[in-house]
Amino acid sequence: MRPAERFRRSLTLAFLALFCLIAQAQDTGQICLLAFVDQDEDGQRAGTEAPIARGIAASLLDERGVTIRSQLLEDSPYASDGLLCFEGLLAGEYGIIISSSEYNATTATVAAASVQPGAAPARIDFGAKPLAVAAAPNALAGLAALDADAVQTLLVAGGASAVLIIVISLLGSLMVALLLRRRRRAKALALPSIETSGTSPAARAQDEPLPPRLTEEPGQGSPPVFTDHDEQW
Repeated sequence: MRPAERFRRSLTLAFLALFCLIAQAQDTGQICLLAFVDQDEDGQRAGTEAPIARGIAASLLDERGVTIRSQLLEDSPYASDGLLCFEGLLAGEYGIIISSSEYNATTATVAAASVQPGAAPARIDFGAKPLAVAAAPNALAGLAALDADAVQTLLVAGGASAVLIIVISLLGSLMVALLLRRRRRAKALALPSIETSGTSPAARAQDEPLPPRLTEEPGQGSPPVFTDHDEQW
C-alpha cells in the first residue's frame, strides 16, 4: 500500500470515529444534582448559601424504577461546587433518590428528570441543613418552655437529691467504722490473758524438796527400809 493511500485511509477512519463520537454525544445527556445549605429553608438557593461538598448520596433510576447508578457527592469531581452529575445518559425519563445521614432535607428527596438529545443538562436542586443545627432549636425551645417556677423546682429537687446522697454515704461510712471497731474489740477479748505472777505447776513440782528417807539408826533394831519406789505409794 502506497503512503498516500495509507494516509487517506487513516484520515477517513479518524473522521468516522469523530462523527460517531459527535453523534453519540448528541444522543446522550446528563443529570446534575446541586446540593446547598438551605439556611432559610425556602427550598431556593440564595447567593449567600454555601454548597454542600459531602454527606449526600444519590441513586439514579430508569423508567422502570430500577437503580442503574449510585454516587456519593464527595466522589464527584465537582464536589467543591456541590455538584454531582450522572453523565452519558440516553434520552429518556429518569428518577433521582437523594439520601443523607448528616443533613435534614428542606426539599424533596425524590425527583424526576428527563434527558433530551442536544439539550442542556437537567439540574435538580437539593437543599438541606446539618442535623446538629436542626436539632438545636428544638432543645432550646424545650428549655424556653419551662417557666421560672418549674426551673426553681428542678433546682431544689436536684439539690435535695445531692444532699440525700451525701448523708447516705456518711451514714454508710459510720456504720462500717462501728462494725470494724466492734470486731476488733471482740477479737481482743477472746485472747487468753497471760499471768506473769505465778509459775507453772511443773516448775513448782521440780522445786519442792523430797521427803526424807528413813534409815536405820544404831541400837533400834531393823526398821523397814523404804525405797524411792515405795515412797510413791
